Amino acid sequence: MRTYYLRAEAVNFDDVVYDTEDISTIRGGSFLIADAFKQDWNRLGIEEIACGASVGLFKFEATGEKEAEEIRTGVLSALEAKTGHLGTFVVDWLEKTEGRTFTEMNQTLIAKNRWRQLQQLTVVLPDMRQTRGPCEIDGVRPAVQKWTVGGSVKNVSEAVYERKKKGVSLRQGLAGRVLEDAKISVAHPLLFTNDLQELAQDVNAGVLNGRIGLIHIDGNRFGRIRDQKCIDPQKYYEYHSYVQNVVRLGALAKILGYAVGPHGANFRTDSGTVRLEVLLWGGDEIDIVVPAWQAWRTLSLYYEATIGAEFHGIQLTHSAGLVLCHASAPILQIRRIAQDLCEIAKGQVPEEIDKLDTKSNRFAYLAMESFDQVTRDVNTILNKYHRPATPGELILVATEMKQFESDMLTLRQNFPRSKVYKLVAAVQKGDHEKLNVELARAWELVSSSVRQETQAAVERLLSGNPIRWYVIADLWDYLKEADHAQEL
Repeated sequence: MRTYYLRAEAVNFDDVVYDTEDISTIRGGSFLIADAFKQDWNRLGIEEIACGASVGLFKFEATGEKEAEEIRTGVLSALEAKTGHLGTFVVDWLEKTEGRTFTEMNQTLIAKNRWRQLQQLTVVLPDMRQTRGPCEIDGVRPAVQKWTVGGSVKNVSEAVYERKKKGVSLRQGLAGRVLEDAKISVAHPLLFTNDLQELAQDVNAGVLNGRIGLIHIDGNRFGRIRDQKCIDPQKYYEYHSYVQNVVRLGALAKILGYAVGPHGANFRTDSGTVRLEVLLWGGDEIDIVVPAWQAWRTLSLYYEATIGAEFHGIQLTHSAGLVLCHASAPILQIRRIAQDLCEIAKGQVPEEIDKLDTKSNRFAYLAMESFDQVTRDVNTILNKYHRPATPGELILVATEMKQFESDMLTLRQNFPRSKVYKLVAAVQKGDHEKLNVELARAWELVSSSVRQETQAAVERLLSGNPIRWYVIADLWDYLKEADHAQEL
């Protein structure tokens, strides 16, 4: 018998998950893919080394290439069947040979997966049958089912129908498992809002009513850490188990625990449903949507749960992109902008994994006020609305979030907001004289009893760079929830 490694990966997420603006369909596709890898693989004669949300690595024994190919086909069929033949997967095997390290074989399998992906369709072609026209949600596949919501009936494709139907139960299952593992009890079964409008509507939120925060999180150099530290199957298993079950689920437990707890009242609707959408979870990347007034708190909780995580002496850190916008903004474009912001933050992270530290946890943000920004690339947006700032000047470090909250609370209580906008206007024009004049006038309006405290807060927030008046102005309203949390 010969020993083989097998790698399976879900691919083409843009055509399988992010192919529609409908939030429940996106959620359903993401959860279906993640659920596909939760199977009893022993029945197919393979040993699971580690499975994540979209990748699985296995080991098996076979007499030769013919049997190895039969096992590959069986794994592919099992994955496709688990998703109702809605997902696209690549599966490849490689014989274990002397002289090749585990890392080299894993990298070869990744290359084989990429090559196979290039040779197959990015979508699963639907069955040819009588149709009601194009799907009213994805606009591409033939409509063969009806979906009813609130008395409204839509003709939808099989792919949309199955994703919407199964997404609810799969999300409930994940949340229930996370809360149970974290020993967080809830009085009633946990329910979530069904769409972004319900998630974002709260008349008590003031100017943030109807607004959301989309957070895209990505691990820093996780692939490089895996390649350099996972030198055998056992370490590969330990790494993936730690990232998925301790780091990722630990962070989700912290967020959910806050959302259902006494301090997270406005994280829930009046009926008790939780205002949280998990669009992508479990792999290196994460997409979550929360009400705008909870975006800062959610990101802060994520970093609190993950800062300090390490694997074999290497810090496991994360970059993030945060977009604050109206709930009716096109979600696919908003996600793209959040990804681009995350990449801007990641650009300041060391390439060498042994140089990663807690300050490598950082994020970039964008507070979008109009839809005309959506179709532009993120650098064009930032250059127009934050000139003369460079994108890197507006990046925030996770370890400084607590102090940032405290200093913003001081400003919100003591500093005239109208002067903030005048200071931003002076920064935008590059008028340093005007900046100094407006700042002097602002200090005259601050009570002498709190002036020194407020000046110290401003100095920390600016860190010697007047450009960061943009940050103060942009996040002024969004840190109201942070103010409330500090008062508790």
